[in-house]
Amino acid sequence: MSLSSFSKYFCVAERTVIMIRRIRSRVSLLLLWAVIFTVLSGCSLGRGGTDTTTAGTKPDGTVTSAAGPKTPDDSTAAPDVPSTGDTVSPVTSAPEPEHISFSTTEGVVLVGRIEKDDCFYFVPDQVLDIECTELLIDTVLKFSNITRLDMFDTDIDGIDKTPYIGKQVTVGGILRTIRGNFEKPYLHAYFIENGNTAGKSHAEPDITPPVTEPETKYDPSVPLPSKMMPRTENGHYVYNPYRLTGPATEALESLGNGFADVYIEVVDAVLGYKNFVACDDDYAMMLPTVLNYEFPLYGVTFECEYSGNGGVSLKYLVSRIEQEKLAAELFECINGYLKSAKPGQSEQMKAEIVYHALCTAVSYDKVAAETRKNIEPYYAYVKKTGICVTFAAAYSQLLTQVGIENTEASGSVGDEGHAWNLVTINGEKYFCDPTFELDWKNGSAFVYFGQTLSDRVSNGIVPESCSVGKYMITSVADAGVSEHALQIISIQ
Repeated sequence: MSLSSFSKYFCVAERTVIMIRRIRSRVSLLLLWAVIFTVLSGCSLGRGGTDTTTAGTKPDGTVTSAAGPKTPDDSTAAPDVPSTGDTVSPVTSAPEPEHISFSTTEGVVLVGRIEKDDCFYFVPDQVLDIECTELLIDTVLKFSNITRLDMFDTDIDGIDKTPYIGKQVTVGGILRTIRGNFEKPYLHAYFIENGNTAGKSHAEPDITPPVTEPETKYDPSVPLPSKMMPRTENGHYVYNPYRLTGPATEALESLGNGFADVYIEVVDAVLGYKNFVACDDDYAMMLPTVLNYEFPLYGVTFECEYSGNGGVSLKYLVSRIEQEKLAAELFECINGYLKSAKPGQSEQMKAEIVYHALCTAVSYDKVAAETRKNIEPYYAYVKKTGICVTFAAAYSQLLTQVGIENTEASGSVGDEGHAWNLVTINGEKYFCDPTFELDWKNGSAFVYFGQTLSDRVSNGIVPESCSVGKYMITSVADAGVSEHALQIISIQ
């Protein structure tokens, strides 16, 4: 299947990786972490082989013999039978391809060829056995006997792969798992070179993405549908499932204003337990990622996938009655986090209120960190547990509900991956870290709220590892983070 034109360089994450999924000099996770990272189904594996006319072994394992030139009368001739004492040389199959094993924090240089069926994919010259550190979940993923790696579409990695189909190439880039599917890696290309310029496939820890300026399709002068506006009851905010990260929405910047109506239709379909929504392919391919970041029922009661038939298919993980029950419980829990936030408050006050509500309610789930299960933001709301990607996603959604522009950030603390938030308050951008806050008086203070990059470095964050964004990823240097920490307003 084609992968979406959505994240102009899918991040560390799909979040989940999970994460990581905005810019001046932008590269398209997520990814993202992308994010980003809810699960794209992969392309079909393998390509059919073709028969040969020379001696050897066919793809099905049968042995063929080479046919000599025919004479005018040999069409009915019986096959040669070896006479007594004659020997027949054994036919041997081709040698097993070489195995190469290496560990990487996602960066790789691979030698092989590019092919295409449902999507572009890469066939390495050697069989790959890879240990890949997924930073945002701080877990080493093992992939064995890799003979094919699906690749992203040009709209994501910015590289036209058509001229390279069937050719020997060297590809540099990163391996990504997406939308919480840690069973299958994708190859996100940063560059492609003709021929073998690297000798053999290997890890490349210092590989860097190309710098590009993606096209912005969003027209902010066009008002969003009224259904997407923040909701209030009795003077305070209440949950609106149609909200997108905003107000300068990342999704719409990538997809255009028309995506707003499609997203509303999909949310309506989920709440109505429908199985299919028709829409343009560009939207359909991106919807699983958007739902993963924006709609907290995703991955808990339903999943979404590009149908390849002019829309998206919705697959439910629970019965309709159970989904309605879980949705009602979820929305009530989110409202509990929002109950002290009111429209008349300043942006900073609202951001502090929902931060405080989240950090004082949740606890870190070490089992989830090990198993990579139950890490969706749903669990922060309902079960009051999670890991860094859970809390970063939940805080982002809460900020969105109260009209605060925000996105997510990721990086590493030493050798461990981490996720947190970038929040825009009064036009200035600051880092906020709900997970770190949990270790400070049980989340009752604001030690990690309104931080600068220097503050993050003092917290142990490795600046070179940082990226910012859900769908459109940028380096932290290009994110415009304030150089002055935010003065906290006491709300305790």
